[in-house]
Amino acid sequence: LDAKITLVEYSDFQCPACAATYPILSQVAKDFGSDVQIIYRHFPLRQIHPNAQLAAQAAEAAALQGKFWDMHDVLFNTQVQWASEPNPTDFFVQLASSIGLNTETFQNDLTSSAVKDAVNEDYASGTAVNIPGTPTLFLNGKQIPNPRSYDEFQATITAAIAAL
Repeated sequence: LDAKITLVEYSDFQCPACAATYPILSQVAKDFGSDVQIIYRHFPLRQIHPNAQLAAQAAEAAALQGKFWDMHDVLFNTQVQWASEPNPTDFFVQLASSIGLNTETFQNDLTSSAVKDAVNEDYASGTAVNIPGTPTLFLNGKQIPNPRSYDEFQATITAAIAAL
């Protein structure tokens, strides 16, 4: 990938602020295409978001079937529906089905050590750089303020590309 800009987001699928940032980043992906590579890193705030870890595992289980971004999108789009569920597993399986995953494989992968390890590695990398919370964004390795609007963020990225 020959992206000019790498944008790393540390995020939590159960975090309302992350859900608010999601449409802005989706628009960036559409508008900037291959100039911007967006990397999602899991940072489930387990103490305050009890379903965040399992949601992150759902995204990683979907990734094993080539559908990480599809699951990423449906998790954010349905956050209010699953966030307060005592056990969101069945809901996540329904999401997996809705994006065309093999649900039997998904259920096996959801709690596998490989999937848990992938989430925990992302979390550890965020802890290592002392991220203050979610969402936290890095543009070409430098932490930047969270965007308040799409226009503001578009200007930041356009300026970063121009400075190259």
